[in-house]
Amino acid sequence: MADSERRVFPIETVLALAASKEDCDLREIAGYILGESFNCNCKAKVAAPFAAAWIARLYPKFADLVWNEEKETWSNFVVRGAQVFGDKVSLPAMAGSMKVMCQNVLKSIAEKNDEVQALQREVAALSAQVESLKPLEAKLAAAQKKADQFEAQLKDQKKEMGALRRQTMEFQGKMALNEEELLDTIKNAIKDNLKSISIAAPAAAGAAAAAATGAAAGAAAAASTGGDEFGFGGSSDEFGFGGGSNDEFGFGGGSGFGGAAAEPAEEKAPEDEFGFGDSKKDDEFGF
Repeated sequence: MADSERRVFPIETVLALAASKEDCDLREIAGYILGESFNCNCKAKVAAPFAAAWIARLYPKFADLVWNEEKETWSNFVVRGAQVFGDKVSLPAMAGSMKVMCQNVLKSIAEKNDEVQALQREVAALSAQVESLKPLEAKLAAAQKKADQFEAQLKDQKKEMGALRRQTMEFQGKMALNEEELLDTIKNAIKDNLKSISIAAPAAAGAAAAAATGAAAGAAAAASTGGDEFGFGGSSDEFGFGGGSNDEFGFGGGSGFGGAAAEPAEEKAPEDEFGFGDSKKDDEFGF
C-alpha cells in the first residue's frame, strides 16, 4: 500500500476512536477509515467500533490497550499507547468485503435512526397537542360529570314515565268500560222514551176527540131548548124564569114558577181521557 493511500493520525485520536471517548470528535478518522462522510459526531461514534476493528486487524497490539477510566486517567492511557505505537499512527482506509459489510450495516442503522427521529418528531408534536389540551381536561371532566347526572335523571324519568304509562293504561281501560255502559244506558233510555211516546200519543188523541165530541153534543142540546149555558131558556127574563121550556132545574112553563115540571133530561157522560164513555170507537187498547 502506497504512502499516498494512507493517512497519519495522532496516537490520542486513534486511542479515542478505539475507546469511543465521549468528548472527542471522531468524524474525520471514522469517515476516512469507512469511506463515509459523517455530518454529526453521533454517527461517527456508531461507526467507531467498525473502524476500531479495522485498526486492530492492522495492529493486533491495539487489542491489548484497554482503558478503565475509573482506575486510570486519560493522559496516562495516552502515554501507554504512545510507548507502544509512538506519537503518530499511519492508517490505510478500509477495503474489500469488510468495507461493504460495514457500509451496509451503517446504512441500515441510518435508516432506522431516521425512522426513530421521525417518530420522535411525531411524539413531540403529539406532546405539544396534549399540552395544549390540558386546559380542556377540567372542562371535559365537568362535562362528563354533568352527563352522568343527566343520565341518572333520565333513568329516573324513564321509571316515572313507565309508572305513569301503566296508570294511564289502567285508566284507559276503565274509561272504555264506562263509555260502553253509558252508551247502553243512553240507548235504553231512548228506546223507553220512544215506547212512551208511541203509547201516549194515541191516548191523547182519543181523549181530545172525546172531549170535542162531548162539547159538540152539549152545544146542540142547548140550541134545541133555546136556553143559555145555565139552562135558562125561552123568552124568560135574565134569571131564566118563564119561557116555554124547562131549564135544567125544572123551572119553566108559561108563567115562570109553576106549571107542570118536566122530567130532567138524562145527562150524557163524556168520554174520559182513556176512551171510556158512549163513543163506540175503540181506543188503542181495544176499549
